[in-house]
Amino acid sequence: AIEMLGKIGGEKAIETLEKALEDDYWEVRMAAVKALGEIGGEEVIEVLEEALEDKDYEIRIAVIETLKRITIPEV
Repeated sequence: AIEMLGKIGGEKAIETLEKALEDDYWEVRMAAVKALGEIGGEEVIEVLEEALEDKDYEIRIAVIETLKRITIPEV
């Protein structure tokens, strides 16, 4: 279900994925990071920056890798 939110995108999906980043299970948080990476954009970058403080090292690394891949269109 989390993976589908990454494909759907939109504000509601980002809000739901942001909540998933607080889940007790690291697998859920990891899936949320990947889904947010698929959505991309400035709002997602802000959400992912907060996840840089995750208690699990693997999640923090995934966030860094995801942030590196996100591009923001120039205005």
